Amino acid sequence: MKIKLSRPLGNVIVELNANSVRLKKILVPVDFSTCSKKAVQYAIPFARQFDAEIIFLHVIPTKFHYSADGFETGTMSTQEAQADVARKLRALVKESVPAEIPTQIEIRYGVEAAEIVNEARKSAVDIVILSTHGRTGRAHSFVGSVTEDVVRLASCPVLVVRERQHEFVNSQVAPKTISANTA
Repeated sequence: MKIKLSRPLGNVIVELNANSVRLKKILVPVDFSTCSKKAVQYAIPFARQFDAEIIFLHVIPTKFHYSADGFETGTMSTQEAQADVARKLRALVKESVPAEIPTQIEIRYGVEAAEIVNEARKSAVDIVILSTHGRTGRAHSFVGSVTEDVVRLASCPVLVVRERQHEFVNSQVAPKTISANTA
């Protein structure tokens, strides 16, 4: 693998042997937070570079009731919740993902980390790109960390996008920011 600066300065070119990395399916779990939308922005250049499909997954936790405004003690039916999530996922894909990138939408009910890991295995994804809110202390203990569980349990590589971090992906950068060497 070779890493070098490109022109204009500020961009990085990563040259890989064509046999070293193969991405055909990318799983991006989405909870519609700003943080998870950031993971979508990381998945797009990977999908573009490797001609990969992005699978968007939303897991409706069984421990919460779902309403049109989010998770609360509402009484939205399972079918209404699924229709609402499907509508939101389609809107996210339409507004965020270029038309040339193939996408798929999946909705599951259950324990978030388990469903993410199960979908990754079932769909034979090459990488999971997900976000973390970076909670610590009491908030982490109370809510737990879906991301931490996915990293521990997934059978494929996991790229974790932090809510606040040094950005290395710019959605405005041309598709060739990451290039693969076929030699």
